[in-house]
Amino acid sequence: MNWLNYHHLYYFKQVVDHGSIAKASEVLRIGQPAISMQIKTLEDYLNKQLFERMHKKLVLTETGQIVYEYASQIFNLGNEMLSTLNDREYNHIKIQIGIQSSVPKNLISQLTSYIYKHFNSVISIYDGTLDEVTLGVITHKLDIAVLNRRPVISDKTILYSKRILNSPIVLAASKEFIHLKNKPISAFGTVPLILPTAQSSIRHSIEHYFSQHNVEMNIVGEADDTIVQKNMAISGNGVIPILKEAIESYVKNKQLYILKEISEIQDEVWLVAGKRNIANPIGHKLITDFQF
Repeated sequence: MNWLNYHHLYYFKQVVDHGSIAKASEVLRIGQPAISMQIKTLEDYLNKQLFERMHKKLVLTETGQIVYEYASQIFNLGNEMLSTLNDREYNHIKIQIGIQSSVPKNLISQLTSYIYKHFNSVISIYDGTLDEVTLGVITHKLDIAVLNRRPVISDKTILYSKRILNSPIVLAASKEFIHLKNKPISAFGTVPLILPTAQSSIRHSIEHYFSQHNVEMNIVGEADDTIVQKNMAISGNGVIPILKEAIESYVKNKQLYILKEISEIQDEVWLVAGKRNIANPIGHKLITDFQF
């Protein structure tokens, strides 16, 4: 019986993932002729052409697309196996959590406290963009992603998702802006605003809200991380739009003051997990039971 050479399949997948033999060669630190030979050997073994050249670019043939889909499943399953074995190392259950940068970090402490309450666990937390952490759970490099929006993907069969928070946005600032408390939105036209970056759904919603009310925005800064936003606001640099729950302790300690609640704008927090043959028990419980 002839066996498939997974090295050949791996190089093929890397070329597709990176878009060219040259880029795959750079990432893998293997010469381009060697990679080309591996792919040629795979094509000879399958007796099928996997690529065709169009406008000097490699494009998958119909057979190549089928092989790529299987290759993705094969190597994702390998990652899942390693992740599952790693989850149960040293009598602890390990979980790797990806946090979208724009998700308020103080909410994550509630999540980790819940995990420690229910499991003898080791928690690893990674920060990243929406695309980075979503890809992490799809490829099983992360067990759970915490996002401020539900990821839009074409294949609904590879992810579980659950909304764990839906809350209004508030305009908040240091005490020097307290004169704006409960003022109409028109009063904020000349006020310095510190906004999330375009990665955040809040950015688009708040811009639309001001536009609807014919109020020109005075944007003096932007930051992806909510901790940076809050620190800038505490320093008196400007007013921030932020999830109400993200500043509860700051309001309690009188570091920040809520000037206006905008009930028309709601922000969300989602838990997302990749579907696995053997689920991480912590990830399973979070998706099943956890709620802010």
